[in-house]
Amino acid sequence: DIIHAHGKGAGLISRILIILTARPLIYTFHGIHLKCHSRLMRLTYIIYEFLLGGLDSIEILVSESEKEYALKSNIYLGDKYKVIHNGVRNMPRKNYAENNNLTNKSLKPKKVRVISVCRFVSQKNIKDILKIAEKMKSLDFYIIGDGSLWKEIKNIISKRKI
Repeated sequence: DIIHAHGKGAGLISRILIILTARPLIYTFHGIHLKCHSRLMRLTYIIYEFLLGGLDSIEILVSESEKEYALKSNIYLGDKYKVIHNGVRNMPRKNYAENNNLTNKSLKPKKVRVISVCRFVSQKNIKDILKIAEKMKSLDFYIIGDGSLWKEIKNIISKRKI
């Protein structure tokens, strides 16, 4: 129902996907790395964000400094952005579903699908997704991707029957 993408590569794929599916897109910049690129690449990225960023339903920046850097770098944000700090408040695990209205009673009869498209590498915390999937049996989880952890992730899914 909602597409959420992090970063440039996933952003491009998701922006194409929303054109095809007419679904809303939440796009998280999650780091704007312009200094390490040539002037031509920086300009290309700024133009890309100007042209395709308008497709986003909302854009998330993970800190005030990232927002300031985006604005200083002439990355078009429009008025559809929000700063959500990169981190979460500690909360006892047993209360998480109840506090966020994710109990079985509040879900629609049709199962909610959680889809993650990513590289199967440690930085993407796929094992944490699997832990969440084990606890949230009222949701359907799909993980799409490839990478060095593919066999290990496949074995965990098979072994735990997730």
